[in-house]
Amino acid sequence: MKKIMKKLALLLILFISFNTNAKELNEDEIKKIKLDVHSILEAFNKADEKVMSEKSHKSIIKIMGGKESFAKKLKQSMKYLTETGLKYEDIKLGKPTTTYNAGKEELCFISCQSIITNNNRKFKSLSFMVAIREIGKNRWTYIDGAGFQKNKKLLWTLLPDLEANVKFPQFKNEEIN
Repeated sequence: MKKIMKKLALLLILFISFNTNAKELNEDEIKKIKLDVHSILEAFNKADEKVMSEKSHKSIIKIMGGKESFAKKLKQSMKYLTETGLKYEDIKLGKPTTTYNAGKEELCFISCQSIITNNNRKFKSLSFMVAIREIGKNRWTYIDGAGFQKNKKLLWTLLPDLEANVKFPQFKNEEIN
């Protein structure tokens, strides 16, 4: 009987230790993330580089070669996207997931359903943003989830202290008429 109790206690400890990092966000945090993501997508539509830069996570800025290089590449990207007519329409945001621990930071995912127009073509898009903040802070920064569609390991390149049991949201684009 003692062996069974010890095994059950060990299993309970393991279960608790794997789930202590996950945290449900409160209503204010959820509202903040949704407002931020809406502002990012609206900034994208308006080619507002300032908002896009302010809301971008530091790991993206670093991987792009620093602030100046990031600003230059962002400006080029915004120019190209404006020329192609790419726009987000009919944006619907899901509820952010529970948080995942990434060392001194924590992150969650927020799904984004939208219609994307590009010149004369329309796409129904189901994507996500990664919301990241320093633990104990209120300021969130973001990474577009599109880059993780084909390479999920990239998230650990950007956030090497991220826990292993991360579940990514669905990502899907389909052309519509």
